[in-house]
Amino acid sequence: MLEEEYLQVSKELSSLKDKREDLEGKLYSLNAREDIIECKYEILKISEKIPVLEKKLNDLGNQLQEKKQFEIEFKESYINLNVHIPLFKRLFNINHLSNDEVIRYVLDNCTKEQISIIDKIFKFLNQSELDNLIHDFNNQHPRLSTLLTKYYDKCNSVENFRPSIKNKVKEIEERWDLKFDGFAGLNNMMVVFMKDFSQEVNFESFILKNFKNYVDFEVEYYIDDKQYETGHKIDFDFEKLSEYDKLNFISARNFCEYYTDRLYDEINEVVGDDFDFDIYIKTPIKSNPISMQTSEYQNRKNKVYERKLKKYDELIDKKINELNKKSDNPECFKKLNENSSIDDIATCYCECKGFNNWEHDEKNKKVIFKSLRADSKNYTKMRKVEVKKLKKWINNYDMI
Repeated sequence: MLEEEYLQVSKELSSLKDKREDLEGKLYSLNAREDIIECKYEILKISEKIPVLEKKLNDLGNQLQEKKQFEIEFKESYINLNVHIPLFKRLFNINHLSNDEVIRYVLDNCTKEQISIIDKIFKFLNQSELDNLIHDFNNQHPRLSTLLTKYYDKCNSVENFRPSIKNKVKEIEERWDLKFDGFAGLNNMMVVFMKDFSQEVNFESFILKNFKNYVDFEVEYYIDDKQYETGHKIDFDFEKLSEYDKLNFISARNFCEYYTDRLYDEINEVVGDDFDFDIYIKTPIKSNPISMQTSEYQNRKNKVYERKLKKYDELIDKKINELNKKSDNPECFKKLNENSSIDDIATCYCECKGFNNWEHDEKNKKVIFKSLRADSKNYTKMRKVEVKKLKKWINNYDMI
């Protein structure tokens, strides 16, 4: 045994060192030349053996340390992978092995990275997907790394999760308005949840209106910092600040840290030990300047938009009036006949009657005419005409 050999060499080395020390002490009491030479010779021979034994003892010590480390790693692996032993037996077709032998087989035949991925795949995938994995490996005989990559990809769909984990992911998405966003990495398998603020182009303004606690903290931090720098107390009334000044206090980067920290403890209570997770905040690629995010700016912008919209509406009304003053038989009307398509008839009807948009309601056999406003969202008038009446209009301009 390695331990016994180490102990034996250690005793031998200790004995030689003691013997050399005794001979070195004896040397000073010798008088005869022959005795002195003999004593020195023995000391020299012992000194030659000691480094050899020290090296051997050091090598044995390293081997013992490696063995101890391997045993610790084995025990740790056994603790972590014990729950997967039935699946390992099926995957590698080793049902005849004991539990200890199964774990040793896995450690001997898989890399640490592969073991980590297998552990996570076994933990996340539902029974149906695990059965497919084992079937693929035993019948198609792919490379293990190829198989693991294929089934790792399946872990990016919540629908493939085992029910207990799937339910927790769904609960987290619903309770905190987050979205499952896959895993952080092949070896890591950390579940990532994403909060999407990317559509908030007025991001700081959005933060100001929805996260009062964060804004108050940012202001308090700023004031404390200024008081420390100047050594003077600052009289400060946050409520009397303009919205522009308030927005200047806000740090979007700090907000993302605040937002994730606020959620970690709450989500961790739901997750428990089932899986590791992280939260990613998706922020706008480009946010409007703070000056454009104030309510004052938005009000001015809205007024300008309303003036332009009113002007466009007036131009449309003017155009309609001009069309209505045209001859009773516009050019497009003269070209219509009984074989004309609904498209041609409806387009001409718009021109004659002052509409600028139409749609064919085939189900109800009607054509809907509208005068859309400049914003294309609202309309000033609307008329529904049956298709059969619209076709009769070709023969009688004033009929409808």
